[in-house]
Amino acid sequence: MKRIFLFLVFLFSSFFLTYSQSDNHRSPENKTLSEQIKAFDRACDSLNNIGNYEEEKIIAGKALQLIPSNDFQNIANFNFYLGNAYENTNGSDSICLAIYGNTIKFAEKSGKPLYKINALGAMISFVHTQEERDKIEAQIKVAMNAVNDEYLKARALMGLASYSKISAKDGQALAYSIEALEILKKLFQREKIPSDELAEAYYYVSRAFRNMQQEDKQLAYLKEMRRYIVRNNQLLAYYYLTIGENLFYGKDLSRATAFYDSLTSVALKCNNSLIWNSRLECDLYFAQGYVKYNDNKKALIYAKRANELNQKWGFSYYEANIYYTNGSVYLALKDYRNALAFLQKAEPLAKQNRYNAMYMLCLEKIGKCYGGLNDWKSAYLYSSKFATTQDSLATVNSEKTFAEAEEKYQNKEKQQQIELKNIQLEDAQKQKIWLLSGLGLVMIALILLGIIYRNKRKTAAIIEEKNHSLARLNGELEEANQTKARLFSIIGHDLRSPISQVYQFLKLQQLNPLLLNEDQKSQLSMKIQQATGSLLETMEDLLLWSKTQMNQFKTEFQVIDLLPVVVQSQQLLQLNIDAKNLHLERKIPENIQVKTDQYFLQTIIRNLFQNAVKASPQQGEILLECSRNENSVIFSIQNDGEAFSQEQYEQIIKRQENTRSLSGLGLHLIDELSQKIGASVRFVNAGEGKTRAELILPLN
Repeated sequence: MKRIFLFLVFLFSSFFLTYSQSDNHRSPENKTLSEQIKAFDRACDSLNNIGNYEEEKIIAGKALQLIPSNDFQNIANFNFYLGNAYENTNGSDSICLAIYGNTIKFAEKSGKPLYKINALGAMISFVHTQEERDKIEAQIKVAMNAVNDEYLKARALMGLASYSKISAKDGQALAYSIEALEILKKLFQREKIPSDELAEAYYYVSRAFRNMQQEDKQLAYLKEMRRYIVRNNQLLAYYYLTIGENLFYGKDLSRATAFYDSLTSVALKCNNSLIWNSRLECDLYFAQGYVKYNDNKKALIYAKRANELNQKWGFSYYEANIYYTNGSVYLALKDYRNALAFLQKAEPLAKQNRYNAMYMLCLEKIGKCYGGLNDWKSAYLYSSKFATTQDSLATVNSEKTFAEAEEKYQNKEKQQQIELKNIQLEDAQKQKIWLLSGLGLVMIALILLGIIYRNKRKTAAIIEEKNHSLARLNGELEEANQTKARLFSIIGHDLRSPISQVYQFLKLQQLNPLLLNEDQKSQLSMKIQQATGSLLETMEDLLLWSKTQMNQFKTEFQVIDLLPVVVQSQQLLQLNIDAKNLHLERKIPENIQVKTDQYFLQTIIRNLFQNAVKASPQQGEILLECSRNENSVIFSIQNDGEAFSQEQYEQIIKRQENTRSLSGLGLHLIDELSQKIGASVRFVNAGEGKTRAELILPLN
């Protein structure tokens, strides 16, 4: 029974204080006093978790020497650590009671009821009379009624459950345990406590059902407990102990032994008195079980193991049971002297602790031992004592039966209330799931709406882009239609006249060849030649211009000499120059180079040259010049004849229709090609009766 309280003590120290590494207790000199105390606290908590109680005693003792005398909270805290360490290293009952007494004293001064509640729960294991236990129970109730905190109330209820368990009030122990469990369930759902602490509450309920011999409910709560165990080795040890005992009771001895081995493994790993006492309890259970199964040799093995553990780790609570179990084993082996020695030690302890069933069995078995030793007088004495005690206990048991029946009825009502609450919790959980599902669907709908809106925006952007492209294509189509109209207009205007002249000249020669003398025929041939030459030039310019309108040209820049381009254009127009008997003067250096498109440049110069020849009168002068500055090369053509200004040039370029004059198609071709090569054309005043056209070519 003692280990129930030790669970309370150990688990409180595990969950109430902050976890840290064990080497934090070595506080550097440069730390403040507050920081050093916190470091000691973390160290004790860590050492407690790993089961290093000897080191925990040392650190707790150092901390108590360091803490100021008016820091009651920390004094209570480290006294609790110290008491826990002594308790788990088999410290004497008097030492443990004194240390826990100090914990309670300073907890009351500090106003921290949790230290007091847990210390009172731990002290129950060390008092030996029911009167002392009753006093501690009263103090726990007073402390519980003085607090409003749910967690503190649950810890107090678990202390009362431990008191009821030791006092053989199993129904009351169950009621306290169930009430504590319900509180801790709510705290766990609100994430106020760790899962191991909820597992501890399930342990108390399972233990109570076990003592009331309700195995099904015990196992049900035990399985729930296992779900919440994370790092609490004490609860894990209890799980292995209980499952092992149940399997042993069902005669599944191989599986029971496997759980026994798991329990031993945890005990070896933690080297903890609580867990070793769980192993001791399992040894006693197996020893008594093998006696029932008439395998007395195995029973003796487990009884001896229990004796060995008791010498180092055993709690005084198990002392009566150890003596009784050994006596039962030796009696089964018919070793009456050893059996009598153990049973005589168990008898007064069972009577003192009110273990009535054990006390009666001790009387009965002591009588059998005396009978086996042929001491019939003593055997008769104990048989009579057994009969008398049995009658008196029957009356007590009858009263107890009524009390237990009432407790069971109350517990049944509480169990029904718990089941109702569980149903309500399940309904609330279902409603929560439906609510979350609804929220999830709303979120999905919002996401889908967002995706649809985004796709709609993308589609609108694509449509808008397509509309822009369509508008651009429509514009280009309209421009192409206008270009086509202009092209046909030019063809109708500029090509009809020279073709008509050629046709008339040829028809005249055909119809009246004899009317023309040789001079007239020579003049007619010259006119036909001029007309066809004009037609050829017009067609060539027309084709070039139409290509520029349809973006068929791509510029190819390269470094070229200017003079050969001018000479080539001059050669193409030489017949026209000679026909007008024009005087041509060329002042172009041979070393002038420009980076441009040779074909575009040649077309521009030829058209400027052609316009100059057309505009020049008979026997007029044409001057070709070229100059260079830092940024550009300027090529100029100056001719006699009617002056042509920059303003006239710009007005013609803006017109949509063209004529065959100087301001016709050739000027449009010059303007567009010059833009493509980055050049510019301007007409400057060169004096009365003169026109000067300048082509400015950039060097870069």
